[in-house]
Amino acid sequence: MTDKNKKINKDMTKEISELQTHVNKLQHKLENLKSEYYSLKNKLSLFSKTYQEKIGRLYIELDKLKIKITKLQLDKNLNKLNDDLIHQYIRTSLIEEEIKLNEIEEKIFYNLKEEKNNEEFQENLDCEVDDKIKIFYRKLASKFHPDKAKGEEEKILFHNLMSEINLAYNQGDLKKLQELADSLINEFDNSLISQIKILKKRIITLSKEIDEITFKIHELKSLSIYTLYVKVVEAKEYGIDLLSQIESSILAEIEKYNKKYKDFRKIEL
Repeated sequence: MTDKNKKINKDMTKEISELQTHVNKLQHKLENLKSEYYSLKNKLSLFSKTYQEKIGRLYIELDKLKIKITKLQLDKNLNKLNDDLIHQYIRTSLIEEEIKLNEIEEKIFYNLKEEKNNEEFQENLDCEVDDKIKIFYRKLASKFHPDKAKGEEEKILFHNLMSEINLAYNQGDLKKLQELADSLINEFDNSLISQIKILKKRIITLSKEIDEITFKIHELKSLSIYTLYVKVVEAKEYGIDLLSQIESSILAEIEKYNKKYKDFRKIEL
């Protein structure tokens, strides 16, 4: 090997080391963001379910009760005015609103029921996904296991790639394994140039994934349910059960409007 070629190899080896360091930093950042995203998503999903079961249904019950009272008031007042056209228009609007509330209530019940069915369906789906995950994992491991490396630089690269492959496998991330297989297997030819090319491609891919997961976190935090979740968590730190307070407040309103409704019914009779 000529001095020129030695220098080229030395420069490429240095570049590989620098690129690998950058890749490692991006991978660490991505894993932290993924952990934050899935943790927040699971917390909001559980909180939303609790909210719908505890609070959402009460709000619907209260709104339906208000509509019933409004309809009674409307019948009483407009009968005096004897304006059948206006009476019919407003009453139709109230009935439509009541139907919407019934649909929302049914949807909440359906979603809670569907969630249980989805869990059973997911178990079957997971078996199919597991088979595909194993296929891609074996394919990647047969190519990039460190024992198959032909040099020290390649061994370091393979070690880092297998760390990423193992992480995707352990997390059941089929999409990630597919992307790794598509971007790595056909391009690697055991040369320094190939290693540089792969690392640069990994940097682009990882940067894109970081942007995507950052956007997803931002989307979750922009939801109104997140705002309420934060308030509930903050209140809990001071020993306050905010959801129970909201529940008590709505139940008191329901009781008040129930009494009002019964009073109107007595007048009608």
